[in-house]
Amino acid sequence: MIAIQINIVSHEIDWFLLTVVMIYTIVGLVICIIAILDFRKGVRALDYIIVYFGLLTLTGIIQFLIPFLHDDLSFFGLYEGTSSPLAYNPVRNMGLLSILALFVFAEHILNDEVNKVRLSIIFSSLTIYIVVLLNFMVNQELIYVNDIFPFAQETRLDEFAYDIIWYLSLIMITIAFYKQYRNSINSEYTSSILLIFIALSIFTVSYLYEWMEHFFPIVDIDFVYFSIPVFIALAYVYTKNPHFVYYTPHDIHFLQITMNTGRLIYTADVKSRTTEKDFFLSFSITGINTLLTEVLMSNLSDIKMEKIKLNHGEIIFQVIDDVILTVYTDKSSRLLKRSMKYFIREFIIENNEILEMYRKRTFTNIIGSLDELLKKCIPLLSSKVIEAKAVDL
Repeated sequence: MIAIQINIVSHEIDWFLLTVVMIYTIVGLVICIIAILDFRKGVRALDYIIVYFGLLTLTGIIQFLIPFLHDDLSFFGLYEGTSSPLAYNPVRNMGLLSILALFVFAEHILNDEVNKVRLSIIFSSLTIYIVVLLNFMVNQELIYVNDIFPFAQETRLDEFAYDIIWYLSLIMITIAFYKQYRNSINSEYTSSILLIFIALSIFTVSYLYEWMEHFFPIVDIDFVYFSIPVFIALAYVYTKNPHFVYYTPHDIHFLQITMNTGRLIYTADVKSRTTEKDFFLSFSITGINTLLTEVLMSNLSDIKMEKIKLNHGEIIFQVIDDVILTVYTDKSSRLLKRSMKYFIREFIIENNEILEMYRKRTFTNIIGSLDELLKKCIPLLSSKVIEAKAVDL
């Protein structure tokens, strides 16, 4: 995750580091290609992983070129170590973009949108990063942390902003995977989450040392090696099971599928700390769908209604064509909504003939168990079918 930095200033080539960079790059490229192939098969949420590993691959390519083309590529030649802004370093810029990709991924695991407070901190830090660059371009001098905070060390202000972005992003990513681990009910996924969580926790704690260098006279440590376990864990988990990208840490208690005519065609109780009270919620959801159908009729798919707050949870709707998926969950998130859309797409493909019978009201079959489809599209749902038959509402 932190770029392995080859000595740009002295032009010396460390062949050991260059070999590590090449391995990093090749592995990153392979993972990126695999993710793109899975993306084309319908696992659309892998775009986060594609961006992350794609940026790492590009970072590796740049690092490989720098020792050989430093004098020939003007952009690389701009960076002269501690005497120039961090923004002149293409490797560090790629590292910044890669961690921001994971930051957005973490926010979408947990929430509908990126938290405004955390987003403002990110933008403020990026603003500082750019201000230092502009000041250097105009005045040919850098800004140091102790210029702003007299009690701080003489470290560069753009590095301070860079480290704030990294540390906040690492904290959010670690929290996201911790919540996934806490709510995990599937042993296969639990081990995968635990692997990533441990790697992230070690890296996050160690990176605190990097941030403290701006305020305390401590010895500098290379954190490259702390990032390698995170890289390996993410590569292993998302290659082994790409559908894991859809896992949401929020409990899902109930799920049902209806047509936009109001006909209930499938309903499932989910084994995730579900209580008897959650079971009877199905009748309330059916009533809500009936009301929506009566009011909106055939225009339901054109209405931008995504969720309704109910008690301590939320009822989420996703519509594709004339099929409506309704889920009752503790909390909505962007990733859960994306997994619901994925589920509907796959459901329509697998049950198109039966759905056509429902549309013509000439059905002779009912929808069977969707356990496997649920586990693929909405991971960690160990579902129990309550009822799977056509119901006139």
